[in-house]
Amino acid sequence: MTTHTSIARPDYADIPVYAPLGADAACAVDLSDTTNLWGAPPAALRALQETSGTAVWRYGALYAADLKAPLAAYAGVAPDEVVTGCGSDDVLDCAIRAFGEPGGVVAHAAPTFSMIPVYARTNGMTPVGVPLAGDDYALDADALLATGARIIYLCSPNNPTSTPAARDAVLRVVERAAGLVIVDEAYAEFAAESHAARAPGWERVLVTRTMSKAFGMAGLRVGYGVGAAALVREVEKARGPFKTTAPAERAVLAA
Repeated sequence: MTTHTSIARPDYADIPVYAPLGADAACAVDLSDTTNLWGAPPAALRALQETSGTAVWRYGALYAADLKAPLAAYAGVAPDEVVTGCGSDDVLDCAIRAFGEPGGVVAHAAPTFSMIPVYARTNGMTPVGVPLAGDDYALDADALLATGARIIYLCSPNNPTSTPAARDAVLRVVERAAGLVIVDEAYAEFAAESHAARAPGWERVLVTRTMSKAFGMAGLRVGYGVGAAALVREVEKARGPFKTTAPAERAVLAA
């Protein structure tokens, strides 16, 4: 008899469904998602309340075109250097799919954002974790480069250690990497430095950002990436035309 398991991809067999560590534990304050406990900006909430039925039954603009200019202005880049997604994790997944090759390596610090090894494996690649160095959890640029990875993922500030990647370590990886470098800046608003404005000039770098953390809109699922226009177009091929919802786009514009 043919079953759902017999027709599934063999390399998916031991990939677990995501379950947050300690999700069943009782706690007074849940910090597991590190979202803004003060909620979304009032203007964004008003935009949602005022959303008409038209915004619900019609698709939003292709590739969330209406979001590109304001997000670009915020990040300090041009509109054609922005790609959006259903949260920055969606942009990460799309980027790995666009630039990875089956059997290739995705190198990342360990520990880091727990979905990166999953996205690597679901896209047919092998995740390789490189331990953070020392008591200050420093990024080991040379060890990451030594993997020869087609994709190197950096998270700054890093999830879950909160430590920012040193500028010289980031530059070393960017200058010497064999392929795409992703810099995840989900927590950039809480850091002293961002690499977003530099990303388009680096050509092979994608910096990802989100509206989920500092902006308190995790439930709306809007994230974006910044990079060279040609690189962004490749990510959009993996993204597809409709990812963000029209009501969510209106809330982001208002924020």
